[in-house]
Amino acid sequence: MERHIGIWEKEGQKGKPDVGELIIDGNSIEFYSRHGKEPFPCAYVGHVEFVQYKVFISGSSEHSTRCSLESCSCHRVVSVLRQGTPFQERANIDGITEVRFEIPELIDWIGVKTVDWDAPNDRIIAGEIQADPIILSQAGPRIELVFASKTINNSIEKWDPCSLTIESRPAIEIKYEESADYDTLIADIRCISQFFGLLIGYVSGVTNVFLSFDYQESAAQLFINSDFSYNYSTYHPGIRPRTYLYLLEENIERYYTAWRSFYFNDEYSFIRQMYFSVNGQRKQFAEDILLQYIRFLEGYDLRISQDEETADRIRQATKLSAKEIRNLLFSEDGRPLFEDAIREAIPNYVINNDHEKDISQWIATGYIGRTSLSSRLQRLSANNFDFWLSA
Repeated sequence: MERHIGIWEKEGQKGKPDVGELIIDGNSIEFYSRHGKEPFPCAYVGHVEFVQYKVFISGSSEHSTRCSLESCSCHRVVSVLRQGTPFQERANIDGITEVRFEIPELIDWIGVKTVDWDAPNDRIIAGEIQADPIILSQAGPRIELVFASKTINNSIEKWDPCSLTIESRPAIEIKYEESADYDTLIADIRCISQFFGLLIGYVSGVTNVFLSFDYQESAAQLFINSDFSYNYSTYHPGIRPRTYLYLLEENIERYYTAWRSFYFNDEYSFIRQMYFSVNGQRKQFAEDILLQYIRFLEGYDLRISQDEETADRIRQATKLSAKEIRNLLFSEDGRPLFEDAIREAIPNYVINNDHEKDISQWIATGYIGRTSLSSRLQRLSANNFDFWLSA
């Protein structure tokens, strides 16, 4: 865990510095300041020694026990950039050309040495093993699993006269054909982390994210305040990965292409999001889980009942807005067109001026809005009971 207490300024408001505290613990980030609450998205810039930090926030949040700063406000953190040069004043993270990040569990999943050593003639020789990148996607964007050397970064630049660390870790590298924004980046990272989560069986998160931009030469490290874990809350040492690289390497690109197609398919996005959020590491409240299942059941009922298709047919057939339907309801020519349909859908419903707005909206949406949650659950329960009786 990193803790940085220093002077921070709101970007765009020079000359108004104040004390702030930044806490980074993997994919969990907290930021506190004495600037007061900030309801709108913005960024705060600060520095620790020779390193610059830029914290993107979106509103307020609740204090945690890790906060050590008194008389401060807690901000909801979206992400944090860290680099050695001053930041350009930009409201969002965009212009991304390349990204490299690590998933710690890839080391065991690959199952091969990335470094080796020997001791001929009583002299120790150690070095990194050179390996070709593993391609996940050829284009749109190009995604590779590479072996990133940390030997120079971790050892030589520290000028340690007593030791030298040899280190090479597997990392995911994304190269964009056209510059990408933050939302595109997060979608790609989550797509890849979920893919390896299913292959490995568990993922703790995403670490060491480095970005390259089209508007500056220096790269920046990105910290993301989002849960990328999968099944890690139930993980314990000794659990073996579900698969290994040597079993899938020949077809890994085909598997990822199929997964990416599924990931970005809007028809399955909700059920996928629900599955991975429930299996994440962060705490889930019972109310949130219940709400997710209710949304799933409502969506499922909409599909099997074909209510959406019916609504589309009604809208296409009438080509009338809710206001136009409302005018027709109380005209001599228009009212008979709707009375029978309304009574069939809503038995014993009294049509009067107080209800004209609701009725016109129900008709315009094909009665989707009229169907209550209890009615959908009862219908699903009855269909399920009939299915088992027939079986």
